[in-house]
Amino acid sequence: MVETEGKRTTLKRVTGWQPRVDVPTLEIVSRLSKSGFCHSVKGKTHFPCSKKSFVALEDHEIVLRYNSVWRGVYNYYCISNNAHKLRWVMYILQYSCLMTLSHKHRIRVPRAIRKYGVFPRITYKGADGEPKDISFWRPPTWRQVKSPSERPLDINVLVAKTGRLTRSRLGSPCAVCGNPHGVEMHHVRALRKGNKTIANGFNRIMSAINRKQLPVCRSCHDGIHAGRYDGVKLSDLAYIPQ
Repeated sequence: MVETEGKRTTLKRVTGWQPRVDVPTLEIVSRLSKSGFCHSVKGKTHFPCSKKSFVALEDHEIVLRYNSVWRGVYNYYCISNNAHKLRWVMYILQYSCLMTLSHKHRIRVPRAIRKYGVFPRITYKGADGEPKDISFWRPPTWRQVKSPSERPLDINVLVAKTGRLTRSRLGSPCAVCGNPHGVEMHHVRALRKGNKTIANGFNRIMSAINRKQLPVCRSCHDGIHAGRYDGVKLSDLAYIPQ
């Protein structure tokens, strides 16, 4: 997309360039402002502030709420080329969290920092009575490179899925007569295209074997569409595709 000053926005096809994804930082911060995490004060815009709706929560619940918001933003935008600009978002949420804790306990922010740390850390008792720690989350790195999963694939599951869902099976012989030459794919006509009798005629066979496509030779394909195989049974097929 190309934006020209004083002119309308146009789309332009380019080649030989790497795509770039940038973080819409100002848009994110504006949404945080609408949600009550920052405001304008004394000429400063998007200045962190106490989140009033969080003040009634327990200390660890406040930190958990902020972590939820911050990690959600980070996980969505961390693959961007300028992911380091998320530091501004983290700064707003980090100090908004400190201001919310200071508001709750009616203390000033410097004292809240001395008590909880710059990145607030809370120790509390869990449901089992054991002490637990929760702290404001910091990302290990700003930009995460999108990489394929290194988890080994189950080859049997992979073959089964590709055989049932993605392969056209054009290399298979005709399912009706067994002829290995001139194989085509017969498809069930979709309901959205007007076929209201999907279970009638040869489509009964397709329904019985739970298939939407079937390898057939050209002669049998013509016969199916001509209705010559409407009365065929499963036992009459050369084989049942799996």
